[in-house]
Amino acid sequence: MPSLEIFNWHTILMHFAIAFLLVSSILFFFMLRYKKNKQPIEVISKYIFLVGTLFALLATGAWFSIPVVMPVNGVDSASILSYERLGSITVVVAVLFSILIWISTHVRPSHVLGSWIVSILGVVVGIQGTQLSYANVADLQPVAVGHAGEPLFAPGVDEKDNTIPTVAAGTDSALEFVRVFQSAMHTEKFEFVSGAFDNEAIIFENGIKEPSLNAYLLTHLKPEMAVLAAAKRQVIYQNSSENNAKALVTTTSILTFSVKGKQHDFNSVETLGLIKKEGHWMIEHAHWSSRPVQK
Repeated sequence: MPSLEIFNWHTILMHFAIAFLLVSSILFFFMLRYKKNKQPIEVISKYIFLVGTLFALLATGAWFSIPVVMPVNGVDSASILSYERLGSITVVVAVLFSILIWISTHVRPSHVLGSWIVSILGVVVGIQGTQLSYANVADLQPVAVGHAGEPLFAPGVDEKDNTIPTVAAGTDSALEFVRVFQSAMHTEKFEFVSGAFDNEAIIFENGIKEPSLNAYLLTHLKPEMAVLAAAKRQVIYQNSSENNAKALVTTTSILTFSVKGKQHDFNSVETLGLIKKEGHWMIEHAHWSSRPVQK
């Protein structure tokens, strides 16, 4: 199922969840206000809240089944991560509250307050999701060329500027693409780096497989990019082999970090397996390993 279709299902399920949670909260409120014949309303409210919680669980499952969520069109990775965290918290609270009201003999005012808290959290998450949706972050297909129309990143261009590097489609070699990718990695150009990976890319660091591309980009690479930008990088050896739409590029370099005035040198080896799709190189396998330089 394409990523965009999954996102659409996530959006639909999320809206259903919010609607059911709000309706149940309103019914809980009227149940307390009007004492007569409140038992049927109480039962109906419980069932509606449970259905809303189930929709929230399905929406969460749909979101996390998307291969990778790219920060595009002005949406940064922090917004995506905030949406995921608040959404996860809301679902957990909704599940716990559903259990609470079902094991309780009667719905109390404190339960009504809890249902409104869950509903308000759901509305806030929905607003965040709508903002991401209108920013087109839903079209989660990585592209290797960054933003259209932006200039080629080439030797002589200031590596600390704010442009995102891009390589002309159909004209770049695998080695040229990797060199631009490496420059982006070490100059905090996260959007280009994110877009360089294939949806199904497999990532290893020091022999350990990353749980998913999305987890690697947002929880591992993003926080480390400032460290990489501060490091001095010296390429020792680089080799590239291409065969039609496949390529393998290996790079050996020395990374130098300064921590509290003390210099630390590491031997770094990077292996990138690339595939060409619609004229664009994309990384389908990456393995980084490093060890301290023996002095």
